[in-house]
Amino acid sequence: MNSPYPETMTKQELLDRIRKSRAAYKALWQGLTEEQMTRVPGPTPEWSVKDLIAHTVWWETFTIARVTLMLAGQEVLPIEEFDHINALIHGHVKDLSLAHILQDFESNLPRLEALIASMTEGQLNDTDGFNVHGRSPLRLLGGNTFGHYGEHGPDLARYVSSLKPK
Repeated sequence: MNSPYPETMTKQELLDRIRKSRAAYKALWQGLTEEQMTRVPGPTPEWSVKDLIAHTVWWETFTIARVTLMLAGQEVLPIEEFDHINALIHGHVKDLSLAHILQDFESNLPRLEALIASMTEGQLNDTDGFNVHGRSPLRLLGGNTFGHYGEHGPDLARYVSSLKPK
């Protein structure tokens, strides 16, 4: 599987990477007004900055739940209908306030930190016992944190850049 990060990471490496990339992602929208953060089109034709943040928050929250279930020995099925799920997420979160979305973004970091702290290095990197279609807990956590910020960061950066006077 092609991946933007190593096959294995220590818990500290993962935490450092999440914190650093999350701070860089958050820095992209710092200084924007509420109108700029809720305007559509925004970073994408269909999504505002708020929608994009809500999207990443939802996937972080979902991943925290999935990895928690994996650690408890529950079966976690793979996901295949990403576009459909993303449309459902957007429909669910579009009417939430910007303040609510930003609070959810802030509250997920301590939840991620606690989950990672609760794991052993072996559990984090296990590609056998916790494998979900080639995704260890590391892959799920990395893909829905720093991998996801990296996926959406360029659109967000272009949008923010477009708002600056020329």
